[in-house]
Amino acid sequence: MKALAGKNQMSYGGNGGSFSAIQDTGGQQVVIKSGSKIDSIQIGNSKYGGGGGGTSASFKLPQDGKFTILRLCTNDDVVGYIKLVCDGVTYEAGRVTGDGDLSFGSGLTVSFAGFSSGSMIDMILFNTYC
Repeated sequence: MKALAGKNQMSYGGNGGSFSAIQDTGGQQVVIKSGSKIDSIQIGNSKYGGGGGGTSASFKLPQDGKFTILRLCTNDDVVGYIKLVCDGVTYEAGRVTGDGDLSFGSGLTVSFAGFSSGSMIDMILFNTYC
């Protein structure tokens, strides 16, 4: 797992890919494409990851960019599954593998801070709010 996280941040996933920091995601459309793994995450006009997978989730972030993460899993050292809640609606993408399974119970409030990606989403960096 990459250790890029700073204070009030959390990273999840593997060590591959190129890192891109992001900011100001509030109010933007998010599209997550997946098959058995998370292939790509597009926020506004910026796409991270590869060209595979089908659309698994599509939602608009609130103006503050915050959402609630419920569960994450890895699959072959990339992000394999994500379950989140945005504006009261639950979204899931990818496949639960049990590998690196991280459950947040009733959820952790986060926003996107960056991604490491190549042909898949290798790692997600979140800002955390407790």
